[in-house]
Amino acid sequence: AVKVKFIRACNFPELPFPEVEAESWYYPDRYEKVDIPNDVPLRFLAENLIQENIDLDYGIVKLKETVRSDASLPTIEVKTDEELSNKKVQINGYGWFNEAMSHAKGELTGIQPQSLLYPISTTKGASGSAIMDQTSLDIFGVHTRETDENFNRGVRITEDVKKQILE
Repeated sequence: AVKVKFIRACNFPELPFPEVEAESWYYPDRYEKVDIPNDVPLRFLAENLIQENIDLDYGIVKLKETVRSDASLPTIEVKTDEELSNKKVQINGYGWFNEAMSHAKGELTGIQPQSLLYPISTTKGASGSAIMDQTSLDIFGVHTRETDENFNRGVRITEDVKKQILE
């Protein structure tokens, strides 16, 4: 990427807020050396290859301006396995209905040290969407890939991931 912009609550052609340019962006240093091809569905890749690199599959964008909201914003939380067990979640983002902002709901079915699994149907364009608690709207994961309708995956917010996001 050479230029990044953020458009909050965009449901094209409706743009309720102005665009904000990115000042910088970050992804984990080891990401460039990952051997997971982007054009192959995860269901065709070896599970050990996915697990070795799942904690690297996210990016952080720092905006040039602060984005403020009249409503309270969700918080980024590190949750225990017990707190995530059978958690009802929603994924907020783009990629469902004609590239309009939307959400999909479901339940976590797999909790791994660095990733979360769920049978929530998503499509291309939803990657990077927040995985949130349906009730509190706490964010505890980042949707990364649609593997198939029954086995989608996201990066779990760990102490290391939260620290990198907040830095």
